[in-house]
Amino acid sequence: MRRYTSLEVAAIERYGGLAWIRARYDGAVEGYCPGVFVMLWVPGFEAIPMSVSWLDEYGVEFVVRPVGPTTRQLYDAKPGMRLGMVGPLGSCATRLLRGARRVLLIGGGSGAAPLPWLASELLSRGADVTVILGVRDSREAGIRRVFEMHGIRVFVACEEAGGGCDRVGLAVGDWVLSLGSFDRVVAAGPPGMLREAYRLFGDRLVVFLEKKVVCGVGFCGACRVKPGGPLLCRDGPAFEAREVREVLEAAT
Repeated sequence: MRRYTSLEVAAIERYGGLAWIRARYDGAVEGYCPGVFVMLWVPGFEAIPMSVSWLDEYGVEFVVRPVGPTTRQLYDAKPGMRLGMVGPLGSCATRLLRGARRVLLIGGGSGAAPLPWLASELLSRGADVTVILGVRDSREAGIRRVFEMHGIRVFVACEEAGGGCDRVGLAVGDWVLSLGSFDRVVAAGPPGMLREAYRLFGDRLVVFLEKKVVCGVGFCGACRVKPGGPLLCRDGPAFEAREVREVLEAAT
C-alpha cells in the first residue's frame, strides 16, 4: 500500500559525483522489497523517482548523482534535512530471480542504486552473487563502501585509473565473461550499458529501466516503456530483457 512517509537525513557521504544518503523515517513502512522505488520529495523543489538502495528498521538509503536542481539539493543535503517519500512504487525485482543460484549484478554510476538491497536479499536466499560496478574515477569508486557496509563484496571498474579501482576502462565484456557462467544477470545503469549487457547475456538478463515518472500509480501513462507495453511505475522498474528487447536494441 502506497503511503506518504516523513524522513530526516541521518547521514550522508559523498564519493566524487555520487552521494549516499541514509534517512530515518517516522512511523512504520510496509510493503517495501528490493527493486521498488519511491517519489522522493524535497521541500521547496519537486518529488522525483528514486530507487531504494536499502531499507531496514532503522532507516532508508538512496544513492544520487546531481543532474538537476532537486538532485543537487539531495547531493548537498546535511543531517537534519527533512524529506518526504511516497511508496512503495513498482514491483519487487526478486520476483524475476526465483530459483537463481548464481547471479551477476552489474551497476553503472548512480544506476547501481537498487543493487545493494537486492544483492543482500539474494545472498540471504543462498545464491552466489557477484557485483560489478562501473564508475567515472577513483573518487566515485568509494561508492563500493555502500555495498561493503552491508557485507557485499564488489569489483569496481573505473574510466580513469586511481586507487580503489579493480580495473581501468569500462569495456569489461571479456572480463565479465571470464568470471564464469551465471543463471541470471541483472543490469542497472545507462542505456548504452544495458544494450551491451543484452548483447552479452541475451534473455538471461534482467534490466532496471529509467523513464520519466509523473503520477507514479499507472494512471497517466507517461512512463510506458514502449508503445502498448508495460508501465515502469507499476510493472517495473525491473523487467525481463526479452520483454523490453526493442528498447534495449535501440538504446544509445
